[in-house]
Amino acid sequence: MILSQDPAAGKEVGENNKNIYVIVSAGNEKVKMPDYVGISSKKCAEIEKADNIRTVTSESKESNIIPEYVVEQSEKAGNKIAKGATVTLSLSAGRKNIKKKESHTMPELIGKTFDAALKEAEKSQIYIGISKHEYSTSYKKNTISAQSIEKGKKVSGGTEILLTISDGPEQMKVPDVVKKGLEEAKVLLEQQKLKHTVTFEYNDEYGEGIVLEQSVKAGKKVDEGSTIDLVVSKGAKKEPKKTTERSSKSSGGSSKKKSSSSSKSKSSKKYSSPSQPVKGYGYEPSGSGSKRKNSGDSLEDWEYVN
Repeated sequence: MILSQDPAAGKEVGENNKNIYVIVSAGNEKVKMPDYVGISSKKCAEIEKADNIRTVTSESKESNIIPEYVVEQSEKAGNKIAKGATVTLSLSAGRKNIKKKESHTMPELIGKTFDAALKEAEKSQIYIGISKHEYSTSYKKNTISAQSIEKGKKVSGGTEILLTISDGPEQMKVPDVVKKGLEEAKVLLEQQKLKHTVTFEYNDEYGEGIVLEQSVKAGKKVDEGSTIDLVVSKGAKKEPKKTTERSSKSSGGSSKKKSSSSSKSKSSKKYSSPSQPVKGYGYEPSGSGSKRKNSGDSLEDWEYVN
């Protein structure tokens, strides 16, 4: 849509001035409606300044949300609204029936939604409000990750408890680590708060330690703490060396001959058996082939005589 033109409509222009300048609308820029419920009016002012949203307050309502904190908003959180739009907020007026002198046990609010925490606050006669939002890998989005007073403590009626709301895990952009060295890839992944696993395989094209593949495409957003699987090169596979077998036939044959000769030599020797008694042993050697060294020698001490 044309917002204005120059020259204006109906104005005469000369032959040498044939250009007409116009301003065209780009349409209403949209912004995402923030969630103001549970936060202070001061915090609202900071948010609306950043998002260029104007807010006005209407009547106050009874609630277990901390007094002067937002109870309701005219636009639902998450909706797209025109930039600069006006949103009406209702603030908490507290509870008239809260007895400040009574003592109550602080309930466990961590892990609960804000709405569930409001019910606990009503039972325990306390007020709750949101101090901040933060990323968390331990608690689901829109659940309470911290409370200003821990559970089990004794608190008086009307005590104000500030809560931290989880925005879930931070979304991290996966870096491109393919064709990079493994150590460099580890650093890039750690910078994005991402974990990794490594599998090695042989590769003829890329040297040892170079990343060949990553399980999640570069540029994709994943939860903080996600694991990226890497395949890393072991380099080219080395072929085993061929060994030459040496022939042992000649040495084996020679050995056999020696063995045969030796056994033959041994078997050719003959010893005479003792046939007559001798002093101390009862036998005298017979035959010219045996001889006793001394009269006191045992049979084992006989020697062969040629």
